[in-house]
Amino acid sequence: MNYTKSHLLAAGLGFVLFGLANVQTEGANSKTNAPPARPLPPAPVAPRPTPQPTPAPPRSNPTVSDTNAKRADQERADRERASREKADREKADRANREKADRERADREKADRSAREKADKAAADRVAADRARMEKAAAEKAAAAKANAEKAAADKAKADKAVADKVAANKAAEKAKNDKAAADKVAADKAKAEKVAADKAKADKAAADKVAVDRAKAADKAKAGQNINPTKVFGLPQGNHETSGFEDPKDLRVATKDGKMGPKDVSSDYKLKPGEVWEKHEGIDFSSRDANGKLKELEYKAGISGTVVVPTGMSPGYNTISVKMADGKLVQYLHNSAVMVKVGDKVTPDTVLGKTGGKGPKGDNEYTIHLHVQVKDPHSSAGRRDQGWG
Repeated sequence: MNYTKSHLLAAGLGFVLFGLANVQTEGANSKTNAPPARPLPPAPVAPRPTPQPTPAPPRSNPTVSDTNAKRADQERADRERASREKADREKADRANREKADRERADREKADRSAREKADKAAADRVAADRARMEKAAAEKAAAAKANAEKAAADKAKADKAVADKVAANKAAEKAKNDKAAADKVAADKAKAEKVAADKAKADKAAADKVAVDRAKAADKAKAGQNINPTKVFGLPQGNHETSGFEDPKDLRVATKDGKMGPKDVSSDYKLKPGEVWEKHEGIDFSSRDANGKLKELEYKAGISGTVVVPTGMSPGYNTISVKMADGKLVQYLHNSAVMVKVGDKVTPDTVLGKTGGKGPKGDNEYTIHLHVQVKDPHSSAGRRDQGWG
């Protein structure tokens, strides 16, 4: 296709005018667009690759090729100019944003200073109000303290007057009571002296009676020393009677209510209130082997009869009771072992058990020995010579 020179000039002029129109439009738009209220930081711009020159097509027509080259150069220059203008606008926008940020920071600082000043003024007012209230409270407390001290002084004065009156009344009452007490002490002393004299008289009478009873018991004991434990009970030679029936050497006391006793006492013991003399109701025999050593030993009945349930005495003594043909009961106490049972028939040579020291408080409450006592059919205390002549 053949282009005339006028055609090429017209085309080139059109391209130039189009490029200028675009540049003006971008400039106008950049002038009319206001900066944003809070601009965003610019996005990083990737480096623009260096445009490579486009190889020119082979020139078929030197005139057309020159026109196109000029037009391309003009377009490149326009683009570079537009890029510089855009960079300038962005730089101006950043400057505006930084200025706006500084102004906003200054305003915030001024506002903060104003608030701090207002807060300090408010705090000063509160402190002043508190000081006034504390002063008023202190004045009120001082007045209340003064009133309280006056009231306390008045009360103390009134209390002292009352106390003085009460003390006077108490002193008079005490003097009266002291006199009555002294009179009562004197009367009680006279009464006690009379009671003591009566008691001394009664104690002397009781002591005299005990002395008489001891003498009688001594006579009975002396007349009744006729039981041989070896012959009668089969105990080893050398064993003997250690205390007898109503023995004056074996004095015992117990309380009338049964809460204490019997306990052994000396011959000069004086009965206390609530105590009574208690006589030994049996005969005690020692329990020693052939070498004289204290030991639990087997013993024989020494009589004939039937083993029965023990009666008429406190439990805990491990008692064996034998009823004879005449109805008398012979009882053997403190056994460490029992070798017969109720209903067994026994003869004088029957082994009943072993000597021991058993009592209500345990197996070794007493020294090992053999206690033998005889009771009549009514379980009252019998004499030492009722079982053996």
